[in-house]
Amino acid sequence: MYEAPDVEMKKRVNLGLRAVFAVFVAAIIWRLAVLCIVQNERYQTLANGYHFSSLTVTANRGTIFDRNDKILAQSSTVYKVYIDPWLFRESDLENKRKSEEEKQARSIRNRENPPYRAADINSFKNEVAEFSAQQLEISAESVHEDMARNIRYVVLKSQVEKRIADEIMQYMVDNRIGGIRIEQDSKRYYPKDELAAAVIGIVDGDGSGILGIESYYNEYLTGTDGRVISAKDANGNEMPYRYQRSFEAKSGNSVYLTLDSTLQYYVEKHLTDMVNFYGVTERACGIMMNVKTGEILAMATVPGFDLNEPRRLTNEAMAKQMELHYDHELYYKELYAQWRNKAIQETYTPGSVFKVVTAAAVLEEQLATFSSSFSCNGSLNVAGRDISCHRTSGHGTQGFKDALKNSCNPAFMEMGRRLGADIFFDYFKAFGLHEKTGIDLPGEVSSIYHDESMGPVELATCAFGQANAITPIEMVAAYAAVINGGRLMTPYVVDRVVDKDGNVVRKNTPAIRRQVISERASDMMRDSLEYVVNRNGDSNAYIKGYHIGGKSGTSQKIGQYTDNDMQYVASYGCFAPADNPEIVLLVLADEPRTGNYYGSVVAAPVARKILEEALPYLGYYPAYTQEELAALNITVPNVEGVHLDAAVTALINSGLKAVTVGNGPTVVAQVPRRQSSIPRGSTVILYTEQNLEEELAIVPNVVGMSLADANLTLTENYLNYTGAFTPNTRAVVQTQSHEPGRRVPKGTVIELQFVINEDSD
Repeated sequence: MYEAPDVEMKKRVNLGLRAVFAVFVAAIIWRLAVLCIVQNERYQTLANGYHFSSLTVTANRGTIFDRNDKILAQSSTVYKVYIDPWLFRESDLENKRKSEEEKQARSIRNRENPPYRAADINSFKNEVAEFSAQQLEISAESVHEDMARNIRYVVLKSQVEKRIADEIMQYMVDNRIGGIRIEQDSKRYYPKDELAAAVIGIVDGDGSGILGIESYYNEYLTGTDGRVISAKDANGNEMPYRYQRSFEAKSGNSVYLTLDSTLQYYVEKHLTDMVNFYGVTERACGIMMNVKTGEILAMATVPGFDLNEPRRLTNEAMAKQMELHYDHELYYKELYAQWRNKAIQETYTPGSVFKVVTAAAVLEEQLATFSSSFSCNGSLNVAGRDISCHRTSGHGTQGFKDALKNSCNPAFMEMGRRLGADIFFDYFKAFGLHEKTGIDLPGEVSSIYHDESMGPVELATCAFGQANAITPIEMVAAYAAVINGGRLMTPYVVDRVVDKDGNVVRKNTPAIRRQVISERASDMMRDSLEYVVNRNGDSNAYIKGYHIGGKSGTSQKIGQYTDNDMQYVASYGCFAPADNPEIVLLVLADEPRTGNYYGSVVAAPVARKILEEALPYLGYYPAYTQEELAALNITVPNVEGVHLDAAVTALINSGLKAVTVGNGPTVVAQVPRRQSSIPRGSTVILYTEQNLEEELAIVPNVVGMSLADANLTLTENYLNYTGAFTPNTRAVVQTQSHEPGRRVPKGTVIELQFVINEDSD
């Protein structure tokens, strides 16, 4: 018998189905909401990535100029060659296969004999790889590996020059290859190579500054990259040009330094000579600063490095060692060492250059005057400890200026005692030697010093510059305050930052940190330091016709060496003009290993040579005393073609001697040639016959001789000399331009380098 379905059961089933359907619809709606709202940005990005391609146009980094608008760093347009492996495989190789099949089909239809043979696709791949590798100077194997990768973007080589990029692009066009492409890029170029390397700095592979100005002003130098966005069709192929949109790259701002590249060159040139001559092992540095503003005119670390090849080791011995046996840790230790800016990133014990600070403090506190006297018997007992002077026989009784000139340690220990630990440290802080200077360069380090709790022995050694460790830039800033009227300036290396439209977006101006000493004390220090240099030309920094002030320093490197292997830092700090200073210069040699190590002998002559070139360049010209005028060199007049009697008279009237060779009536040749500069009383050889063989002389060895003895020896051999910088009788020949034993024409000018072998530090 048939029974009707239960009505209630049907209702329950329908209700269940409706519930399931409602849940299903709700899930779909929820999923759509998540996709359209919550994950909209993600899927929009994925969609754009499929429908659009984006090409970055690298912005040029801002240019770095010196104070005279000479370019020190600039960016140039180069190119990046990259491959889209997927496009190369799926499109280029497929198109090549179809093209060859069509050619073969046509050859069969045309009954060509022999029929066209389809090219091997692998041969095509090899051809493309070989061409790319050859142009880019990379291995073909690496190109093959990149062709097989499962990504859309692989850089084959960056910073490719335009000529190479054009050749690659033409090859790709000729062969209808779309998988290998060219992208505009930017390359940093440094026209002056090593000049001011530690100051300018370098950029890394991503174009960001990692050293020097490149790092400190990276925010200003970095430009904004541009983009070229192209639409793609359903098959992923780029659509025509009208579907592209370009966003132009914006170049970075230009940075104008306070550095003068000419002054920088002078400093680096003479520092290099010093490093080579004295075998300086731990590098040298030099800083030239405007004492009134704090502008850094030159800052050098030697040896430096080539900004265009910053990862090439400049230490040749270490470079050869790395070639034979590469040590990753040792290589980078050496690399980072050569990148360090010694002027701001290393501390040193200043030695007697620091005595200018102690002297300024006692004058300001009126604890000493020019009439004060100090006694030195070769040492001073401090708290039961004998501390020696550099002259163990002592200096006897001496006035304030002579104590500074003699660099007498006992005299300065006495000055430190008069000040006391508290006042001494107050001045140490006032001169900024306990803190960073705030120079606009990265990596400035802090000094290491004794504070006001120092004992009497520490105070004594601090007073003559031996116990504390400061940076060269701190010493320069303090030195400037001593002689500029007492104002401690903030040093800086960037004058201004300018955008592409010429608008100044940042301007650095002179900043006085504090008044340290009075004008009175500063005047007295300028007078005292000029006395140190100019008294009877008794200094290796003396320059005829100029007023220079200066102080040398020789410090022991404590805690690193045994008594049998003590090493030193030789330095010299000077300024000019002495009566109204514009520049202060510090020269430092860290561990000179050859010959003398005193700052007065190693560093002072270098400072003199720098100033001899720098002062005329800056518009300061010599004003000679009568004694200096009498000692000046004479410019040899031109007497060739002149009657012999008249020629001899002209030479005698110029203060020169004449020796005649030949029997002719007229001078046909002369040695030295016209415009040569030689001392008064030198000899000019006059030849009076054509084709007459020059008379030769053998160059004697005059190294180590006094000025008078060298002059006599050369004169006896009918030779002349040049190079004397001082009338001081203690000056001796350090080097000579012509090797002893060499045969040269009589009258030849031998260039001599003199030095006063002082035992003063």
